[in-house]
Amino acid sequence: MNLVYLTPLWTGVCQIFESGDIYSSPRGMKAFYKVFKSIIHDERINSIVVYLFVKKDKTSERQSISKRIGIKTSVIVYYWGNYWELLCAFARLTVEIINKCRRKEIDVIYSHGYCGAIGGVLCRLLRIPGATRIYGLSGVFDLSDKGVVKFALNSPLVFLSLRMVKDICIITDDGTSGHLFSSRYGSKRRKYITIRNGVDNLESRISKKPKNILPEKYISYIARIHPRKNQLLWIKALRQLNGSNLEIPCVLIGQVSDDHYHNQIKGYLRQHNMHEQITYIESLETEEINYIVKHSAYTGVLYEVANVGNMFMEAYSAGCPIISRNINGCLEAFPKNSYFNVDSHDPQVLADAMKSLWTNSDVRGRLSNAARTASVSLIPIWEARIEYEKNILLNIAKQK
Repeated sequence: MNLVYLTPLWTGVCQIFESGDIYSSPRGMKAFYKVFKSIIHDERINSIVVYLFVKKDKTSERQSISKRIGIKTSVIVYYWGNYWELLCAFARLTVEIINKCRRKEIDVIYSHGYCGAIGGVLCRLLRIPGATRIYGLSGVFDLSDKGVVKFALNSPLVFLSLRMVKDICIITDDGTSGHLFSSRYGSKRRKYITIRNGVDNLESRISKKPKNILPEKYISYIARIHPRKNQLLWIKALRQLNGSNLEIPCVLIGQVSDDHYHNQIKGYLRQHNMHEQITYIESLETEEINYIVKHSAYTGVLYEVANVGNMFMEAYSAGCPIISRNINGCLEAFPKNSYFNVDSHDPQVLADAMKSLWTNSDVRGRLSNAARTASVSLIPIWEARIEYEKNILLNIAKQK
């Protein structure tokens, strides 16, 4: 199979495209790079061409993208700064894809994120088998509930990515009701499926102590630095506890994807003299994150819209107690006795829960045991999860 990848350069996939290394474990979006690496090594796939769309900013100016990844994968980069430049990039891509079709060099186009907008159009016009990959639906339901016209005007790329699906759209099950898109946008020829991300087998999960100096006992919060990840709520709750003479050390880990929010957090820590209490680490290897999770008294997953992401599942399957929120019913599949639910945005309510869990080892033990037991049936192992996604691509290629 000759495969074409269309994808944005998200923060979570930078490392693999910068290093070109197909053997190490990069940091970032496991749902992307684990499947991508497996595809690169799969003998059933002859060639891969990646068209990488990079939004111009201060970070992109310093990036050096590898032109090749392994033997059979080439990378072509399109830079854009505004929608006009993106449309021009899409136009150049169209010429490239048409030429490849004439040479019979494409069997499947796999479009990721907003690239599904142009990918779906090209697949339909040129009658190429195509799949679209959406990594969660955070915020999308709010748009789609406003009606088709408002959705299309407010977020045209997301709208087109969902509406122009050629054969199948694979949506990460992050706890949002992704199956509803099948009834809203699906048809006999256009299918929407939701799949949960996987975890590494617990027995083979390697942990390595980071070089960073860590507190003797601590809690953790691991997510990219973005308003939707709610780090500031977590920090404000810790400050509430400081006022009652309980200072809980916290390890905060996350790459910065919103500079303004990052500055807000730094300003809050300075204002309230919390730098010694919060150990901030921007990036760690997978094995080092495993260590943090394993040794955390508990961790927090309090994102907006949905919480069943990689961090929740990694911690849950490892038996690390979790404070989370069943927002929009995202945790309905998980037993209520297997995590600590805090259904509030009030820092004081969260602080009470944090204090309760910090001071009661019996409760932490019960949550840990319940989560480990439930994870066996609720969370897939990565190997099986990767094969499932690859087989979707191989099967639609046969329909050509």
